Amino acid sequence: MSHRTSSESSLWARLFYIDQQKADQVRAEGCQHCQNGVLHAAHYPRKPRGEDRQILEPEYAWRFSFCCSQCRKRTTPESVRFLGRKVYLGATIAQLSAQTEGLEKDQRAELIERLEVPQQTLHRWRHWWQKKLPASTLWRSLAGRFSPCINTGSCQSNY
Repeated sequence: MSHRTSSESSLWARLFYIDQQKADQVRAEGCQHCQNGVLHAAHYPRKPRGEDRQILEPEYAWRFSFCCSQCRKRTTPESVRFLGRKVYLGATIAQLSAQTEGLEKDQRAELIERLEVPQQTLHRWRHWWQKKLPASTLWRSLAGRFSPCINTGSCQSNY
């Protein structure tokens, strides 16, 4: 029995659609390495963690990637489903990192157990969100665009 709501189902479908659109765009642009080759599908197999694989679409078993017909170099578009080489789904990383903050100890343990995320992994994610991301160049360039400002200890507005 699946406890997936229609909003969860449509979330996974929308994330796949966004990745598919980005992959189609990258493929249409051709090889950025040699400028001559056609990009052929060479998708990576994935076994995403952090969600019941039985409720995920079968497309979640693959990460879009392409290989040039001339220079053989690989081109892998950015993904909203997968965060780089991480095995956990991006949505799961964001959700768990945010949700566990206000939970009681037993609620946190239940959520971690259900999604099969080791406590050490969750700690590493939270460290990244709280320390690494706010110190990054990307975050510093975007932080002022949020209203109200997200407090990371160095809240500044660019306006």
